[in-house]
Amino acid sequence: MPQLAPPSVDGATAAALDRHPPAPDPAPCETRCPNCGAASPRAYCPDCGQAQRDFHRPLHTFASDLFESLTGWDHKIPATFGLLLARPGALTRESLAGRRKRYLSPFQLYLLASALLFLALRAPLPGGQSIVHITRASETRPQTAPARRAATAGAPAAPPDTTRLNFAVADIVKFYGEWPVKRADAVPQGNSVRARIARSIRERQDEIDRRSSADASRWLEGLFLGHLGTALSLLVPVFAFLCSLLWRGARLFYAEHVVFAWHTHAQGLIAIAAARVVPGRLALVPTVWTLVYLWLATRRVYGTGRESRARTTAKVALLTGVYFVVAAFGLIATLLVSLLLGS
Repeated sequence: MPQLAPPSVDGATAAALDRHPPAPDPAPCETRCPNCGAASPRAYCPDCGQAQRDFHRPLHTFASDLFESLTGWDHKIPATFGLLLARPGALTRESLAGRRKRYLSPFQLYLLASALLFLALRAPLPGGQSIVHITRASETRPQTAPARRAATAGAPAAPPDTTRLNFAVADIVKFYGEWPVKRADAVPQGNSVRARIARSIRERQDEIDRRSSADASRWLEGLFLGHLGTALSLLVPVFAFLCSLLWRGARLFYAEHVVFAWHTHAQGLIAIAAARVVPGRLALVPTVWTLVYLWLATRRVYGTGRESRARTTAKVALLTGVYFVVAAFGLIATLLVSLLLGS
């Protein structure tokens, strides 16, 4: 094949090129980290790790970045909740295998599930029952004719004889107590622990007696919800400890059991929130699913290839029974602590 000759350049053109040579192609601009000066062509500096973000931009983009950094809404929330709810135990397996970047951290997931629970507990939704309900005997019994005449005449009504406190969380943990309104005036003196507790209880009872039943119920429920988050967080390491005892043969560190506890508690909080807002007997569906979910999750994380299904069932039954008792006493203790501390 014949070679093509290069195009000829006349003398005038060559002289012009000598006087004004063409400018060389611009070299690619190298991006450097403003913090340490290292070459950082990617989104983060490879040396110091600082994000290479331009702050010369509209304000709404900062709000978007902040929300994304706190929640990972771009892809992490759908991926995390989808795997958590659709495949019990799979999210824990992904975390223990080191595939964590695409999902929310266990603590972030637990915080979001807690937020959903508190929204369900505080919102007056259909089917949602009050956690704390205070009634007085004088408000429930029929009023006699002399009492009606005294109320019409403007005379002060007689104090109620008893006050009843009902406490229920998703119709699972239930507790009630009664105390007489007419109490002895003598209050223990001194600075002993017993005397301080007795005085605190008396002050809380007087506070409840000064309020109407509905107002007292809202007041005490607000105190309880203010301490509920701490109580639930303290139950997570207890659950992880029970798992570490029951599945010692899994050869997992306690921190790995904690990851499993964060994930299962997140599902449990979502189930309680659903039971809170679902009317009637349908509220039992999330509760039953939580038990099935726990069996499937433990089977996937601990039991596959290590123990039989019957052995897993026995361990899950023991875990559920012991943890239910601990959680029930913990919630009741939270209510009593809220009543003692007040606000």
